[in-house]
Amino acid sequence: MTPVSLSWTLRWYANDVNKAFPGVFDLPDPTKPFNESIGDIVVPAMVFYFIWLVIYHLGYMLFVGRYLGNPWNKYDTLYFWAMQESDAFANFCGWDASTPATRARMIPILKFGLIHAFFVGLVTAITYLFWFSFWLHSFFALGLFVSVSRNGSLRYFEMMTTKNND
Repeated sequence: MTPVSLSWTLRWYANDVNKAFPGVFDLPDPTKPFNESIGDIVVPAMVFYFIWLVIYHLGYMLFVGRYLGNPWNKYDTLYFWAMQESDAFANFCGWDASTPATRARMIPILKFGLIHAFFVGLVTAITYLFWFSFWLHSFFALGLFVSVSRNGSLRYFEMMTTKNND
């Protein structure tokens, strides 16, 4: 929720931020025309994301992350959670949970990474529209806050009512 709040504040209250912190953020003046293309906005974000993606999948997941996940380890990653929650997604990626060796195969992890990259790129491209609409940007932020709050509260409710009763 913090990045969304920060980006919303920096976009819609740039003059106030520039007054409070002169020369720190170098935000564009919202009263002037916006000349940047979608590539100017999306490409730097996606370059940063792909650097992370390569380091994460070819570093962490190759050596550590692929050996984690329930039922053989108490630690989970988003990958293992997604594979265990959706049979269709697990089948699409080629995930096999029958043994620790088949769970640790890299091909399903790489397929998952490509799907993740596609959706991150899609969402990053959509954010370009938020620059032009206060209401669209605000509605997205509010929807995200509601979704995160709901999912977090359901998770804690489950943890407190089922997992702590063991």
